[in-house]
Amino acid sequence: IKPSGSYNRGMEEPPPCCRGEERGCEEVHVRMAGACLAPKLHRTKKGDRMAFLTVEDADAQMEVTVFSEVYQASLHLLEESAPENAGEAGTAAAGGRVLIISGKADRGEEDVKMLADEILDLDQWRQRQCRALLLQSDMLFLTGEVMTRLSQLLAAHRGSCRVVMQLEDGEGM
Repeated sequence: IKPSGSYNRGMEEPPPCCRGEERGCEEVHVRMAGACLAPKLHRTKKGDRMAFLTVEDADAQMEVTVFSEVYQASLHLLEESAPENAGEAGTAAAGGRVLIISGKADRGEEDVKMLADEILDLDQWRQRQCRALLLQSDMLFLTGEVMTRLSQLLAAHRGSCRVVMQLEDGEGM
């Protein structure tokens, strides 16, 4: 499976084993984007929850195994994609939510499967990709009240992105 659609920017190309080649399949870490079509929620013998997913992009489908630790971390995403919350058969669950799944490619006898290390939705993945937030303004509009409010907003919504403020003097400088 390779990333497709408008959400593929920043995704790597699939490794050789996901393209049907025999070489390079030992412990290959991959990241894929696709719609979760058929999540099957299970309990292990120990009673832990896990899931088997069918994830589809524009070209193919891949089976993904989600063990209990990853399942717990992405519980909200998986439960929203469960069969009772899905649309018609063969359509993307949870309103077509795109999931970004990172894990290890596991080439079986017939096909390639993935063991998930992490599952994110598109918004979570985009937030991680953010390097900086650029705020541009004309200095004439930046009153003390506006700067105070901006400072409050930034403090209330801290994240990992650096904030850069570009001020112009009314003449484009």
